[in-house]
Amino acid sequence: MLPTFPKIIALRAEANEACVKAMVRELAPQFGMIKHNIQFEGSGHSITRADDTVSHTELEGVSGEVGVKRGSPLSEFTPDVVDEHLANIARQIAEGSTKQFYKVMERATREAGMVIDAKGGPATEGLILDALDRMEHTFDEDGTWNPPTIIAPKHVVELFAGKDMSPEGQARLAEILERKRNDFRRRQAGRVLAG
Repeated sequence: MLPTFPKIIALRAEANEACVKAMVRELAPQFGMIKHNIQFEGSGHSITRADDTVSHTELEGVSGEVGVKRGSPLSEFTPDVVDEHLANIARQIAEGSTKQFYKVMERATREAGMVIDAKGGPATEGLILDALDRMEHTFDEDGTWNPPTIIAPKHVVELFAGKDMSPEGQARLAEILERKRNDFRRRQAGRVLAG
């Protein structure tokens, strides 16, 4: 039996992990947009909001696995086979992470009263405008709107951006954004700066 080389094994493990992470980002691009932190201990975390409400989130594990028959000859582990195993793990992690992501987002939006139910129907202009009206928005110093990040089919994203809206919809969007711009300026003016 050949000896093991711990440094080579560690380098290969790092390369495999980097490969899986890159594939997960490709399969579930929403995770690349979210800031994250590493939690070393505990089984969950809590957020205390400005209105003193507290939201608890339990951590849930997401994993991927592949089976390798015991005693398989080393010659079966070609680069293509290893890549296939890594891709399979990445798919499982992307699917599990996406499922967890939507579960947490669903709960958070319900708790915040931000759910707009289309009752199985399509995303209409009116529903999109109602959603934008419920959201808090941010603006640049010159008053330019910073649209929210939308994870949805392309036609829904274009509706949110106002590209495919009717003239009436665009007028309502302009009214909503003017009101939200004023709200944003009031919030900014009311901030207490730490010195």
